[in-house]
Amino acid sequence: MNPIIPMPRHYDRFKRLFNEEAATKDEFDRAKADYLAVKNRLSAFDARIKAVDEEIKALNNELRYLVIKSPVSGWVTKRTVDPGSFVGPGAHLFDIDSKEEGFWFVASLNESLLNKVREGDEVFLSIEQAAGLKVLRISRVIPKVDVHTHTFKVKLDLPGNNLKSGMYGKIWIRTGEKKGLIVPLEAVVKRGGIKGVYVVDKDGQIHWRVVTVGELYLRGSKGLFPWSEELEPSGNQFEQVALISSGIVPGAKIIVSNLFEVREGMSLE
Repeated sequence: MNPIIPMPRHYDRFKRLFNEEAATKDEFDRAKADYLAVKNRLSAFDARIKAVDEEIKALNNELRYLVIKSPVSGWVTKRTVDPGSFVGPGAHLFDIDSKEEGFWFVASLNESLLNKVREGDEVFLSIEQAAGLKVLRISRVIPKVDVHTHTFKVKLDLPGNNLKSGMYGKIWIRTGEKKGLIVPLEAVVKRGGIKGVYVVDKDGQIHWRVVTVGELYLRGSKGLFPWSEELEPSGNQFEQVALISSGIVPGAKIIVSNLFEVREGMSLE
């Protein structure tokens, strides 16, 4: 039973009994002392509750300083402290990729290309985690050669914000011109392991001609660049073409579609 609640009634009863001379002064004094002791305890409790309330308010005011806010909008790419660690003002906590600032691609090129690339030159870029190829321009050439790797760096501004820091990619730079005869790769047909194309003569007759296929390229609106199996083109932005070193001459008419319906000796109407 909680003795705090009935104490006022207990004191009032003894006070009435004492006034009616039904209780001795010692009994009244004991009841009064017990009452005052309980009253003091209640006052102490109230004071402690008020003190705790003040502490809670102070802590709530300090909580707003414990929320870490980034000055930029973006993605956390690296955390340099562990949860529960003590940090001080100016401590490095996170690395953040800013959405507003965008991204750039940094490539290392052999020093032999230093005099062959310029800011504004178009290059082909492929990033493994981002499907497709892009045609971009070099935004900056850093003409400082690393004495250990014999390379220098170039930077490309990247469009869009669906990228992340640390993604790996490759660039292809046009360093010169090469003359040759190219045909769409889909026009090359294999017969018995031999490669050839269907050509149309001046009379409209179709003939199969054996050809020697050389290097493969991807052709886009900005030109050609070497094709490899690791870089499959996406969409219709690029067309696969093949360099033909022998078998047909420039100006020859070839069949490039519906090849499964084409036969030697057929005529085009």
